[in-house]
Parts: sequence; structure tokens; C-alpha cells
Amino acid sequence: MYNRSVIEKLLPHRPPFLMVDSISSYKGGQNPSMTADFTVTDKEPAYSDNECGSHLPSIYIIEGLGQCCNLVIIISALEHGLIKAGLRIKTMDDVLKGLMYDEPDEITRTLKGILHQRLMEPYSNVGFLGSADMEITGRARYGQVISYEVRQNQAYGSLYHSTGKAFVNNNLIARGTLVSAGR
Repeated sequence: MYNRSVIEKLLPHRPPFLMVDSISSYKGGQNPSMTADFTVTDKEPAYSDNECGSHLPSIYIIEGLGQCCNLVIIISALEHGLIKAGLRIKTMDDVLKGLMYDEPDEITRTLKGILHQRLMEPYSNVGFLGSADMEITGRARYGQVISYEVRQNQAYGSLYHSTGKAFVNNNLIARGTLVSAGR
């Protein structure tokens, strides 16, 4: 599991706009995927209605899924960057652990260099959400953990098509497709 310190090295978002607390797993390959979590706290805005009581606005769940899709794109790009640099890596899990614990090895140093180069560029490389076609089927309330599952289905140059699902207590609360675009 990778904590917020790793996520904040990969995304420009910060609380209260960061909707991902931890990455549970990442699987690379042609169709990379990941699972992640976000705990809803009383610091997030709530929407109240007479039927459901107070809950997190659905747009925040969609934003969390979008941030997860961007994390998959970024981690996959970092994986390709390390391979292009001629470094042999077992798994990106090991690489991200090295980043989380600030390991003084060559892979972590190279990864930090790639990340530094990304941060020096305008961040619009990835992150523009072109569209989201989502079905909201449930709610998330204070104290609950939203579990995200995202999978990149296809990449067309700098256009990424992904599917995502969000769960609370193993109950589906959102699902759909997201399209991210780079420049």
C-alpha cells in the first residue's frame, strides 16, 4: 500500500482537492490498472437532502476516479521511463516502495529525476478530463472509505480511455468511463 506522500509526488492536488489517500495495488502492462482508497472526513463538503441525509457530493467521487485514472497514466509513464533509461525493475510496486521510503538506490534517483522533469514542464501533460460518463448508484458519508478500481482500456497517442468503479463497504456507488487527454 502506498500512502499520500507518494500520491502527492505524482499529482499536483492537495487537500481538500486530493480525493485519493492511498494506492492499494498497481498492475502495469498493456492495460494498467490500480485500486485506491479515500476516507471521507468531516473536512469534505456535504450535501444534505431529506431522503439520504448528509453525503459527499457525487462530483467528488467522479473527481476521485479521475485522479486515479491520472495516477495510472503517470505510473505507467514512469514505468516506461525507467525501462527506457535501461534500468531493470521487478515491479512498479517495488519502485513505488522505494519512492515512499526514499531509498538511496539508482532506480529511486532516476525516478526522482523523471518526476522533477515532469514538474518542470507545464502540468497539462496529463490531467485534463475530457469526459466522464458515470452512473451514480449510491452515497458516501463521513467516516466511510471509498474504494476505487480503475483500468486503462486503451491509449490513442495522448488520449486515454479508462473504466472506473467506486465502492463503499463493497457496495457499488459509481461506475462508468473516463477519457483523459494530454497535449
